[in-house]
Amino acid sequence: MNNKLFAVAASAVIAIGALSSVLQADVYFTEGFDYADGALTSVSSDWTRHSGTEGQIQVSGGKITLTDSQTEDVNRLIGTTVTTGTVFAGFDFSVSASNPGGTDFEYFAHFGNGTSDFTARMDINTADANGFLVGISHTSTAQASWGSTLDYDTVYRAIIGYDRDSGLANLWIDASLESDTSIVTTTSDTNNVEGFYFRESSSTVNETTVVDDLIVGSTFADVVTFSAVPEPSSLFVLGMVGFAGLARRRRN
Repeated sequence: MNNKLFAVAASAVIAIGALSSVLQADVYFTEGFDYADGALTSVSSDWTRHSGTEGQIQVSGGKITLTDSQTEDVNRLIGTTVTTGTVFAGFDFSVSASNPGGTDFEYFAHFGNGTSDFTARMDINTADANGFLVGISHTSTAQASWGSTLDYDTVYRAIIGYDRDSGLANLWIDASLESDTSIVTTTSDTNNVEGFYFRESSSTVNETTVVDDLIVGSTFADVVTFSAVPEPSSLFVLGMVGFAGLARRRRN
């Protein structure tokens, strides 16, 4: 290989690395749950159980199922600690029509720091035969409830936003823009954020919630639509494949 070819290849690899950094500058992680069926913490090394019975949250068909008669709580770290600014999470979810009823305010998704400092908790706060309401809170009881009833067995996209500076959290349902309708907590919270969490509440109502296509990022736009972001290592491999092809053509 001559020096000119090497310089071109090295520049390409550096450019790919720089592009990777730009693409992922605002997105902490994407999670499509595209694993083999099985316990989430077994099929993915990214998720860790921090409470409850290991292995109860299952992956099935590229989605996870949260069952409120069970107890497992899991989290995935975002790779940094948010001490200022905002953090957002967007994910698709649906709630089963089985066993509806009750007012138990069970939260199932939230940001957190460690195993007990939870914030921006999204909950199912009422459910009956006609549908269910969701809410947002910093505590175990909803501080703000969505203004209309949602339908069972229907996929919605939830977006949770937490402003570390103001301490307030917002919840959007099927929004396109940050200016769209949202609900906001009535009190502030001062917790840092290190990860995103899912929870099975061991409640008496026993809703079943199916979740897919999670994104955690630093802007609203990052999480509105799910799109898997290539890992830097994947882009590097692509660059090296291209480099190998260039070398072969050069030899020919």
